[in-house]
Amino acid sequence: MSKREFENLIGVPVSEAKAILIAQGIEPNSVLSNLGFMGESSSLMSFLSQNIPGVRGASITHDSFFGMTEHAFGMENTWYGTAFTIGSIPPVFAVQYGAYGIYSYDYYYKNMVKE
Repeated sequence: MSKREFENLIGVPVSEAKAILIAQGIEPNSVLSNLGFMGESSSLMSFLSQNIPGVRGASITHDSFFGMTEHAFGMENTWYGTAFTIGSIPPVFAVQYGAYGIYSYDYYYKNMVKE
């Protein structure tokens, strides 16, 4: 099984990639990199995405945008592509949480009617 066979999965959310592989009769773990405890489809990451608001949204935003960018510039399967992907995670989470409510909470707090 070569990595080139699965290039169409780059930028696809992990849940969709798993469904595509299962539909083709391929075991997803044989293709998708789990990277152990901190891997994208590990039990820790699944727990975080299901229990901390915003983690799933930030993950989907990151995977979609940066997976597409990495593919467009031919950076997949390179050390600098990996560095780009890992380095882009914190800014995506900062933007996502900013959009989710940091400013909204500040607005509501300042404008609450005190009884």
